[in-house]
Amino acid sequence: MGATDKSWEKCLNPATLRGNFIAISLFIAAFDMFRDSVVEKPEAFFSNGLDGNGLTVDEEYKTNVLARAKNTLFASLLWFKERGAMNQADINPVDLIRLHRTEAAHELIGILANPQ
Repeated sequence: MGATDKSWEKCLNPATLRGNFIAISLFIAAFDMFRDSVVEKPEAFFSNGLDGNGLTVDEEYKTNVLARAKNTLFASLLWFKERGAMNQADINPVDLIRLHRTEAAHELIGILANPQ
């Protein structure tokens, strides 16, 4: 079976397509949960409590966390690193995983049609 045939099989077989959709959905959901968990910890640490809109975060959060990187996730990871909770080896794979998550979310049809 050639690459084109495998690509069509991957797209047109309902069981294969359903399994691939589920796998991609779980991957995206797991990464988003990880990201939210990492970002929420420093936010809660610098919070002043709750108001009608939810958690109120002190200005120190901007200078102590958000100033570390443009991306909130990586700013939070660096904040954890500076406190000894992580090291660079823990952080390095996150960018690759983040890029793959973005690709999975935005290039879904291309991934589903890829014969590999």
